[in-house]
Amino acid sequence: MTRSQSLDAPIADSIRRLRSEQGLSLEALAGKAEVSKSMISKIERGETSPTANTLGRLAEALDVSLSQLMGVQEKREVIVMRKSEQPLFKSDDGSFQRRCLSPIFPARGVDFVLNKLAAKSRSELAVGHKQGVDEHLYVAGGRLLVHLGDAAYDLEAGDSLYYHADVAHEFENPGDEETTFFIVIDSSGLRK
Repeated sequence: MTRSQSLDAPIADSIRRLRSEQGLSLEALAGKAEVSKSMISKIERGETSPTANTLGRLAEALDVSLSQLMGVQEKREVIVMRKSEQPLFKSDDGSFQRRCLSPIFPARGVDFVLNKLAAKSRSELAVGHKQGVDEHLYVAGGRLLVHLGDAAYDLEAGDSLYYHADVAHEFENPGDEETTFFIVIDSSGLRK
């Protein structure tokens, strides 16, 4: 086996495996990738080295990154945020708390927050976010009224709510116990 063949083996294996997992025949992949059936067959058998253009077309057709197609394991970042490191906001009277549970990555566009609202209290009115920001809310305990513009939504533990967050919103706990709720703030729509 030549050096070139040993380097191409992971690519050949990846293409064959991905094609099989997706139930694609050589002919079907050739059509999607606009690469000849015979070329794909030669690549899978390790008889030829694909060009960068061919690799790009195959990756696109198989819906994977070039790194994945080439068998390269992408390094995944793992971040542990200890409770003491999580930013915490408290209202002046202490009735509303918001704790950031996710690292702040401006380019990623997702924030995960834990909110606690004391019995018989309200958060301050939050102005709407920019258009393209959505929020996914889940009530973990207690009762919560979510005011979105002129509408109100009455939620209990286990309920969830999705909304476009470009309207003014406010949270109210009408119950006799503390309410705990999570929000995922998705601003990835701003990058479109």
